[in-house]
Amino acid sequence: MIFFFAGEDRGHFEAGSSVALRVLKSSVGWFEDTPVAWRGPEADHQWFKFKDAMSLARAAGIQTTGGFGGGAREFEVRAYRAMMLLWKKLAEDLGRRGEDVVAGFILRDEDGEPRRRAGAEQARSTVSLRFKLALGFCVPEVESWYLCGLEPEDDAERARLDALRRRLGFDPRRSSERLTSTARGSERDAKKILKGLIGEVPERRARCLDLPVEHLRERGATSGLKDFVAEVEAEIVPALNSGHVRR
Repeated sequence: MIFFFAGEDRGHFEAGSSVALRVLKSSVGWFEDTPVAWRGPEADHQWFKFKDAMSLARAAGIQTTGGFGGGAREFEVRAYRAMMLLWKKLAEDLGRRGEDVVAGFILRDEDGEPRRRAGAEQARSTVSLRFKLALGFCVPEVESWYLCGLEPEDDAERARLDALRRRLGFDPRRSSERLTSTARGSERDAKKILKGLIGEVPERRARCLDLPVEHLRERGATSGLKDFVAEVEAEIVPALNSGHVRR
């Protein structure tokens, strides 16, 4: 079973794939022990860099213009459309070899640009895929998703979180809309806050999202995490539960 994923960096892949798998395991009875292959532009890659979408599409001979009107920034629509068309071609190639692509996920930071969501939806309406696609947007950036699930694991982490809440005047785990992603050096910068609370150990950061779906949904109401959970439940879960997916 093959899944596609596109994001901005490794952190997006780790967050998006972790949440997606947790949702699927909780909502699809047979999925728990099903092996999943995350496939990138090459067989040994797990994910696609979103910024490479148009160059990869051009290299594959794919025309990305046309098929959409105004309303969202043209670049946003073209980039999403390029990724989807690239995936469509790759899924057809893999299908001819008996390898089924079952789902695709695209995760990006909103970065104060809500039009990104409009561009993604506009592009999705113009491309017919043989698999289901879930879109996600981190508000303001992916570090806010890790913050949503963060629970202090020792006294030092508890002390740092308490001090931070006093300094900010709010809990950054529950009010991600008050954080920033573009004001470099700001006390409210999501990257700076996450690093200050738990450091940069990948395994520690991963444990922030190792939580029940209901917890992620409740904590992620303003970070885009709740919306992504709902998107996976609406787009991917019904496809897997339909009985038409080859396991």
